[in-house]
Amino acid sequence: MRKLLIVLFVALLVVGCAGEPEVVTESVEVTRIVELEKEVEVPVEVTRIVEVEKEVEVPVEVTRIVEVEVTAVPTEPPAPVAAAGDEMVALNYTNEVESGGLVVEVGRVLIANKADVPQDFSLLGDFDNIDVVGEIILTITNTTDQTLSVYPDQGNVQVNSELIELFDYFLATFGDNLGGDIPPNATKIGGMWFGINRSQVGEITEMVYRFDGPSDDSFSRVGDDFEIVIDLNTREFQPIPDELADALN
Repeated sequence: MRKLLIVLFVALLVVGCAGEPEVVTESVEVTRIVELEKEVEVPVEVTRIVEVEKEVEVPVEVTRIVEVEVTAVPTEPPAPVAAAGDEMVALNYTNEVESGGLVVEVGRVLIANKADVPQDFSLLGDFDNIDVVGEIILTITNTTDQTLSVYPDQGNVQVNSELIELFDYFLATFGDNLGGDIPPNATKIGGMWFGINRSQVGEITEMVYRFDGPSDDSFSRVGDDFEIVIDLNTREFQPIPDELADALN
């Protein structure tokens, strides 16, 4: 009986306790992860490659190949140039003559318009009214054992009909003094300029040069007079030989 009462008491207690629910409020700390969608301006350095269309002037070296049709011409000996012959004629070693043991060689002869030669005639009054000039260079050798005298600078030159006295141009000599004594086995090299009044260069084809023959130390003639005929039909300009140029400097 006693046990029954105890069980009944417990049952009532349980029913009484379960009749009304109890509300309990608890403070809870909640952490929520929230995804936020937000626009944020971030400074960014951007390198952009931009294609620019621009006209640039570039210097270009151009080589052009041109085809030229050439017609062969038969080779012929060069014809004399008339203009050159009309302006200047210069020939070397044209003559060599001997008289009384004295050998005279014409090393060079020149005929030209005065304006075409490099010689300065301004200080020589005898050339003032002259348009055509001549030049003769001589090599004179005494082949004997005695002193001989000769004066080629006092001779004359005949050009066509004109007779030119070289003594009138004694100031226009150069190199060795050709006039006077020449010792045994000695050689003189010198020359002279002269004026031509009556002929143009193109009209002169020959020149005759004359002067007295050699004398010994007693003034006796030992040889014939010199007469040298110089042919100028070869119409060309020959440069002065080096040995003559060196001897005259």
